[in-house]
Amino acid sequence: MDRCGIVSPRVLLLFFLSVPLVSHGFAPYPWPKVLYEDQFEYADLSRWRRIETAGGGAVVLDQTRRHSGRHAARCSIPKTEQARHAFLRCQTTHAPRRQEGSAVYVRAYFLFGEDVDTGTGEVPFLGLFRFKPAPDGAPEPDMVRLCLRKTAGKNVVAVAGSDEAGATDVVCGVWHCVEVKAVSVDGKCEVEISLNGKKEVFCRRAPLPASPDGFSFGFLDDSPGAGTILVDDVVVSDSPIGPDDCSVKLAHPCFIPRSAAPVVAILTGDRPTDRLTATFTGSGGMRRTVFRKEGPPGGRVDFTVDLSGLPAATYTLTVRLSDREEKTRAEASYTYEKPFDGVPEFSIDADNNILWNGKKFFPVTSFGLRRTSLSEWQNRRLCNLFYGMEWASDLPGVPGYRRLLDAARDAGGKMVGPAHDSRFDRPPDRKQWTTEAVEEYLRELKGHPAVAWWMWREEPVNWKYTPESQKQWWDAVKRLDPSRMVEILDMGNCYQIGLLKAQQVYLTWPFLAGDIYSWDIYPIENETAQAFADYAEVADRACRWNMNLVPVIANVATADVTPGRRGGTPTPQEIRFVCWLSIVHGAKGIHWYPYQGVVPPENYEAMARFVEETTVLTGAILGRQLPEFVSKKELSGGRVDTMATMDEKGDLWLFAVNLTRKPETVAFTFHPDDAGVVLPQGSVVRVFGEPRTLSLDGSRSFTDEFDGIGVRIYRIPARR
Repeated sequence: MDRCGIVSPRVLLLFFLSVPLVSHGFAPYPWPKVLYEDQFEYADLSRWRRIETAGGGAVVLDQTRRHSGRHAARCSIPKTEQARHAFLRCQTTHAPRRQEGSAVYVRAYFLFGEDVDTGTGEVPFLGLFRFKPAPDGAPEPDMVRLCLRKTAGKNVVAVAGSDEAGATDVVCGVWHCVEVKAVSVDGKCEVEISLNGKKEVFCRRAPLPASPDGFSFGFLDDSPGAGTILVDDVVVSDSPIGPDDCSVKLAHPCFIPRSAAPVVAILTGDRPTDRLTATFTGSGGMRRTVFRKEGPPGGRVDFTVDLSGLPAATYTLTVRLSDREEKTRAEASYTYEKPFDGVPEFSIDADNNILWNGKKFFPVTSFGLRRTSLSEWQNRRLCNLFYGMEWASDLPGVPGYRRLLDAARDAGGKMVGPAHDSRFDRPPDRKQWTTEAVEEYLRELKGHPAVAWWMWREEPVNWKYTPESQKQWWDAVKRLDPSRMVEILDMGNCYQIGLLKAQQVYLTWPFLAGDIYSWDIYPIENETAQAFADYAEVADRACRWNMNLVPVIANVATADVTPGRRGGTPTPQEIRFVCWLSIVHGAKGIHWYPYQGVVPPENYEAMARFVEETTVLTGAILGRQLPEFVSKKELSGGRVDTMATMDEKGDLWLFAVNLTRKPETVAFTFHPDDAGVVLPQGSVVRVFGEPRTLSLDGSRSFTDEFDGIGVRIYRIPARR
């Protein structure tokens, strides 16, 4: 891993399907028909390029009024004399697919609150502009701006700065579909506005120097108005979009290498009496109803599909929204071809746990070892899976990786890789990987027994690879080695905390290009007062921005990543802290990163201890999540994060991590009824790895002490 870098492709997410799909050979997963789409179902506005507020303005999620799903964005500004605004900006500079043609279409649903005051006459609510090229990246002034204009006693849509305006009264308090088309014709910008599917305004403006790649929604800069605007169902495309009054859109991972899969159905126009039915069919005659819900659907429904034991066939998942008489109102489908029987050696279950031969597996991997070191790492139990290439291979490409796989097989292990190929991304020409190079690996090595799953160019955005390339490589695997998974390694902004770099580079969501994602940000190397809390937030976003559809693996440094500059060599306590903090925030595995400095002996001991702990605790770490089971209060004002689970034996587990370097006392309270579990009277709390047992008081509470960045693991044995 060359550590100069940026991050992963815009590749971080799932694809929404709004129409039935047809199987195309081994295509595992659809690719976007639009440039950008957001229905706010990630419940996280930080995914947007920018949120701009001033003068008391606010942009928040709203769950009380929505056009689809469960969420919309609410932009509000007070009525004051000072400059104020509240709006969202999105960016399509690095859309998952390239824009075709010169026209751009932007559609969103707006609800103008009954409190909207147009002030001096108009409120700008939608803007089209460009972002300056990197490294500046700042937004330029709007090329086109739509506004709500008060005229003749009614509100109409209009193009700001022009006389052109619609005639239809935009009634406040109800949702309206606004779509704008902007295209350069004969050096002029033609703007066409549609309201609820009908053309309202056409005008020709000043020159359009380039197609816009930035779009803003809400109360725009220095708005003269006041009140509330809700925004939902934002789409940017290079072809007409149109209204969407009733639909089902599916978010899901690729089903091919999985034993089970989560599915999210996002509904538009659903009614309280509607029903949702999910049917799973196979070309061999199989037909299952995998989910059924009587109304009200509530805008979004989550369910899982069992994929275990399926024979080779073509399969279709169809999700249908129907009325009380079972008349279909809308439906969506996902069709894929599974060219092998059963479940692969490595697979993924409905909770995004990685399975090895059907058993839950928490991978802890090496990275970049020479083949002569594989046996040592295996024997010392420093990892349970190998990952990467040889740093300085004298045999590049497929022959070199074959030799490394042979060494992994001889050491009794499996390998994730190749992650790197010294034929590519090197001076002077910096020739890039191609789909043909990926196919060469697959043809030559897919049968090798040491292959666990594939990872191609790690940190692909750092090496200027497009999202399309990642999707093409993923498709190649599903075509030539379909039973194996693909992992894509993302990274942060040169190891910094804050945002995943992908948020800044690929701001069009949501599209998956792999089965597993991983990321590397090092909080010890970049420690500030807020670093550990920021790290936890980034870990949450890595899961949340993928709508929790794929496993996420974190990289943990065990040496000084930037010798002589920042955090220094992490201690064993710091290594353990970062590992368990990552797990508490959703990591389904850990990649060790033992570079660029030297790993001291005590850190190797810490690594081996962690492998031993996670081996013993796999069932607990990957157990049933119980988010409602425990509440806590930090008595010294610090922060301790927790994760509660139930393993397959019925034991209850609580993982707790202190996010500060100061000691902390924490009072924990269990809420078994809220979590749907039984906590018998007289239950005791055992502290994992320590000879201590804690008693619960009458309110099912206990108190414990934490060292700075301390980790505690508690078990409540089930009554047997």
